[in-house]
Amino acid sequence: MCKNESGFTFLEGMLSLSFMILLSITLFPLLFNMLHQLNEEKKELIAYRLLYEHMEKQIKWKEGGRESRTIRNIDYELTLKEGREGDWIACVYYEEREHCLQQ
Repeated sequence: MCKNESGFTFLEGMLSLSFMILLSITLFPLLFNMLHQLNEEKKELIAYRLLYEHMEKQIKWKEGGRESRTIRNIDYELTLKEGREGDWIACVYYEEREHCLQQ
Protein backbone atom coordinates (compact mmCIF):
# COMPACT_ATOMS: atom_id res chain seq x y z
CA MET A 1 0.00 0.00 0.00
CA CYS A 2 1.03 3.56 -0.68
CA LYS A 3 1.60 5.53 2.51
CA ASN A 4 1.97 8.99 0.83
CA GLU A 5 -1.56 10.51 0.87
CA SER A 6 -0.63 14.07 1.74
CA GLY A 7 -2.18 16.02 -1.18
CA PHE A 8 -4.61 16.11 -4.06
CA THR A 9 -4.02 14.22 -7.25
CA PHE A 10 -3.90 15.99 -10.59
CA LEU A 11 -7.32 14.58 -11.51
CA GLU A 12 -8.93 15.91 -8.33
CA GLY A 13 -7.42 19.35 -8.93
CA MET A 14 -8.67 19.46 -12.51
CA LEU A 15 -12.13 18.31 -11.40
CA SER A 16 -12.40 21.03 -8.77
CA LEU A 17 -11.09 23.66 -11.22
CA SER A 18 -13.68 22.66 -13.83
CA PHE A 19 -16.40 22.81 -11.18
CA MET A 20 -15.34 26.35 -10.21
CA ILE A 21 -15.30 27.46 -13.87
CA LEU A 22 -18.76 25.98 -14.45
CA LEU A 23 -20.07 27.71 -11.36
CA SER A 24 -18.62 31.08 -12.39
CA ILE A 25 -19.99 30.76 -15.95
CA THR A 26 -23.44 30.21 -14.46
CA LEU A 27 -23.36 32.91 -11.78
CA PHE A 28 -21.68 35.86 -13.54
CA PRO A 29 -24.51 36.50 -16.06
CA LEU A 30 -27.02 36.36 -13.21
CA LEU A 31 -24.95 38.84 -11.22
CA PHE A 32 -24.68 41.27 -14.14
CA ASN A 33 -28.42 40.99 -14.81
CA MET A 34 -29.18 41.74 -11.17
CA LEU A 35 -26.88 44.79 -11.22
CA HIS A 36 -28.58 46.09 -14.38
CA GLN A 37 -32.03 45.65 -12.81
CA LEU A 38 -30.84 47.40 -9.66
CA ASN A 39 -29.64 50.37 -11.70
CA GLU A 40 -32.97 50.58 -13.58
CA GLU A 41 -34.94 50.40 -10.33
CA LYS A 42 -32.80 53.17 -8.86
CA LYS A 43 -33.61 55.41 -11.84
CA GLU A 44 -37.32 54.66 -11.43
CA LEU A 45 -37.18 55.41 -7.72
CA ILE A 46 -35.51 58.77 -8.40
CA ALA A 47 -38.17 59.53 -11.02
CA TYR A 48 -41.03 58.84 -8.62
CA ARG A 49 -39.37 60.87 -5.86
CA LEU A 50 -38.93 63.86 -8.18
CA LEU A 51 -42.51 63.48 -9.40
CA TYR A 52 -43.82 63.48 -5.84
CA GLU A 53 -41.82 66.59 -4.96
CA HIS A 54 -43.00 68.35 -8.12
CA MET A 55 -46.65 67.47 -7.41
CA GLU A 56 -46.36 68.62 -3.83
CA LYS A 57 -44.89 71.96 -4.87
CA GLN A 58 -47.28 72.68 -7.76
CA ILE A 59 -50.58 71.50 -6.26
CA LYS A 60 -49.95 73.73 -3.26
CA TRP A 61 -50.30 76.72 -5.59
CA LYS A 62 -53.16 75.08 -7.60
CA GLU A 63 -51.36 75.45 -10.90
CA GLY A 64 -49.82 73.13 -13.43
CA GLY A 65 -46.25 73.32 -14.45
CA ARG A 66 -43.30 71.87 -16.26
CA GLU A 67 -39.83 71.36 -14.84
CA SER A 68 -36.61 69.65 -15.92
CA ARG A 69 -33.97 68.24 -13.62
CA THR A 70 -30.74 66.39 -14.23
CA ILE A 71 -29.57 63.85 -11.69
CA ARG A 72 -26.63 61.51 -12.32
CA ASN A 73 -26.48 62.59 -15.98
CA ILE A 74 -30.11 61.60 -16.58
CA ASP A 75 -32.60 64.26 -17.64
CA TYR A 76 -35.98 64.01 -15.92
CA GLU A 77 -38.84 66.10 -17.33
CA LEU A 78 -41.73 66.63 -14.93
CA THR A 79 -45.17 67.84 -16.00
CA LEU A 80 -48.33 68.53 -14.07
CA LYS A 81 -51.65 69.46 -15.61
CA GLU A 82 -55.27 69.54 -14.58
CA GLY A 83 -57.48 66.89 -16.13
CA ARG A 84 -61.03 67.19 -17.47
CA GLU A 85 -62.74 66.22 -14.23
CA GLY A 86 -60.71 68.47 -11.96
CA ASP A 87 -58.13 65.81 -11.13
CA TRP A 88 -54.40 66.32 -11.53
CA ILE A 89 -52.19 64.27 -13.86
CA ALA A 90 -48.47 64.27 -13.18
CA CYS A 91 -45.95 62.62 -15.50
CA VAL A 92 -42.21 62.13 -15.50
CA TYR A 93 -40.24 61.36 -18.67
CA TYR A 94 -36.69 60.02 -18.72
CA GLU A 95 -34.66 57.86 -21.10
CA GLU A 96 -37.70 57.24 -23.30
CA ARG A 97 -39.75 56.05 -20.33
CA GLU A 98 -42.89 57.59 -18.92
CA HIS A 99 -44.57 57.24 -15.55
CA CYS A 100 -47.82 59.04 -14.77
CA LEU A 101 -49.80 59.48 -11.58
CA GLN A 102 -53.33 60.75 -11.19
CA GLN A 103 -54.62 62.49 -8.09
